[in-house]
Amino acid sequence: MALFSNAHDEPIEKNANHDERTLVRRADLAEISVKFLPGTAYLAYIYARNSETGVLHNYGTYYVNSHWHTFLPVGSRFKITVLGAGKHCRFFTVVNPTHSQLEFWGSSDHSKYEHVSGDAVVLDDFYTTHAVYGCPDP
Repeated sequence: MALFSNAHDEPIEKNANHDERTLVRRADLAEISVKFLPGTAYLAYIYARNSETGVLHNYGTYYVNSHWHTFLPVGSRFKITVLGAGKHCRFFTVVNPTHSQLEFWGSSDHSKYEHVSGDAVVLDDFYTTHAVYGCPDP
């Protein structure tokens, strides 16, 4: 009996319905992939604001040869800040529940990016700042 100590009392049908809703819900999300190629200035920070919940999520720090992969609902905004000689801030908005692949690289004084494939996101804004507090949240 100890093997089943963590079992749920809920009927299987209820769990199955929940799984179906989760699968249908996944179709409403955009798949976003960001690669930081060799030559990327120092490191990058990623923040995203979910359009459905309004919650701002800190996705952490990324380095050269790292990769960020996530799913966000349409209308969500995210910010990628690359640190170098200043903070290079790029703001993106999710516009389609499809996919997009972005790649970053560049020197410490001028990071670069390319929208490699997909139509899930668009670039809203780009600027460089030397302010201590960095860029505003998305």
